Amino acid sequence: MLLLLLWMACQNSSKVPTIGFVDGFEDSTLEQAKVGFLAALEEAGYSEEQKTSG
Repeated sequence: MLLLLLWMACQNSSKVPTIGFVDGFEDSTLEQAKVGFLAALEEAGYSEEQKTSG
């Protein structure tokens, strides 16, 4: 049931993919990974603010 709800929540009718980063607890290493992940997406042309894709 939970998987079905998650799958339904992630359905996106637009061609822009939904990308996320989930961290379950605070850790400096994970924070650095998150910053790097988001920076790489931005460099590739993805923007959360502008809802654009690369």
